[in-house]
Amino acid sequence: MVDALRDTEAHTRMSFLEVDVRGLTLSTATDSIPDLAPVWSRLWNQVCAEVPGHHEKQLFQLAGGVGRAPVSRTAWRAAVAEALDQLAAHVVRPLILVEPPAGWVLLEQAARAALRRLAPDLTLPWQSSLTDLNRLSAHLMAGVPRPEGYDVLLGWPGTTGIAEARPQRVLPRAVVAPGDTRSEQVVVYGPPHGSETLVPVVRHGADPADPAAVVDVAALTLGPGEQAMLTVRQEGPGTVRIVHPAARPGRAAWASAAHLEDLLRLDESRTEVDVLVTVELGQPVGQNGSVSDRLGVARTVVGDLARMAGRTASVRAAVVGYGDHLRRGLDVDLVQQGLGDPRDALARLAEMRPLMAARGLTAPLEEALAVAVGLDWRPAARKVIVVLAGRPAHPAQQKPSLIKCLADLDLDRLVAALPPGAEIIPALTGPAAERGGPGGRAGGGWADEVWALLSPRTPVMSAPHLQEVLEQLLAPDEEPINLRLALGEPVP
Repeated sequence: MVDALRDTEAHTRMSFLEVDVRGLTLSTATDSIPDLAPVWSRLWNQVCAEVPGHHEKQLFQLAGGVGRAPVSRTAWRAAVAEALDQLAAHVVRPLILVEPPAGWVLLEQAARAALRRLAPDLTLPWQSSLTDLNRLSAHLMAGVPRPEGYDVLLGWPGTTGIAEARPQRVLPRAVVAPGDTRSEQVVVYGPPHGSETLVPVVRHGADPADPAAVVDVAALTLGPGEQAMLTVRQEGPGTVRIVHPAARPGRAAWASAAHLEDLLRLDESRTEVDVLVTVELGQPVGQNGSVSDRLGVARTVVGDLARMAGRTASVRAAVVGYGDHLRRGLDVDLVQQGLGDPRDALARLAEMRPLMAARGLTAPLEEALAVAVGLDWRPAARKVIVVLAGRPAHPAQQKPSLIKCLADLDLDRLVAALPPGAEIIPALTGPAAERGGPGGRAGGGWADEVWALLSPRTPVMSAPHLQEVLEQLLAPDEEPINLRLALGEPVP
């Protein structure tokens, strides 16, 4: 239904034509009125004089029966056609025809006539009540894609000295197909005292204090009385940008819903972020599915980084999957992707599979951290290591049987060798997150020692909590400053 009404005005208005046992009813729906409003209605004995007024006889005739007052099919068709011509003048497009209940011969003829004469945009099956039709109209109106209009947000010093909002319509509501372009120009004047001037483009009618309302923003350095001619261009549905040689793009961030002059700094340089996600792939016997769940969390984390890259930060991601020592002295099976495009890390994650775990209580986490030490971390980047583990690293009593770990890899030394400022987030899943004691005591008391060696943070026990911690760590540094909105009038 939504697809049939795409590229129509059904998001704000529509008409319903009901053909039921009572009569013909044309109603309109608008986004400002919650219920349908009848605009034209006729009972069947008002539409066609041959239809009996007595209720039981009328139902008999509408079902196609022949009684003492038979309805001539010729008279019926002529009367219905005349009624449809009368109501056509009241139709607000798009028009939706609500079909009659099945088995009513004359009503089915009327519905076919409406299809021929009015060409409705959509037909719906019979609705048993007006409440159902009201609910359906609201559902359709909410689901149909909404062609957005766009305003440039201008401002001027108000009586209190605070910049007041004054939207100026530049792009009216219209359906813009992919590949099509429309544009308008707007003149912006510099502020009275000289300052960086912001020119935001907002969706028409939206609250400018809502960050989601702003689709683009340009920052201009204009002196008092200087002016700039900006082009607001829409390239396809929903894609709008400001074009001007002196404008630099910026991400709109509104600090206050009350005063639009409280804006966040538009920084030309993007925050650098390097993130490593380590995933324990060893799956002990009897714990089927634990590694698959862990890989799902890793894909969610790296997918979020991929969406973040190029918009709010310069993001690189790496992944390391580590298995177990299978026999004495053999290296751990590692699958890794170095720091780079998060999409490459996602592709490598897709290749990772659960591996047989040789030991039930511990895992070679040291091997993954050894990879972390050797990565090409950017000096100025925020550095985050997410440890997705189901078991702690090997305790001291196991290391004599693992030659490489005994000789080369000590957890505390590896943590100390990580680049300065690297933040480790232990995220425990599977056995480590079970309710066996504080801190995920997989492997007994040694587990608590391991997580404390990695990070002063309490280990994260759920995917939503992990995402929350990451969002806090990777939030951009922005200091509130006072910027002026674009002035829509020249300074006297």
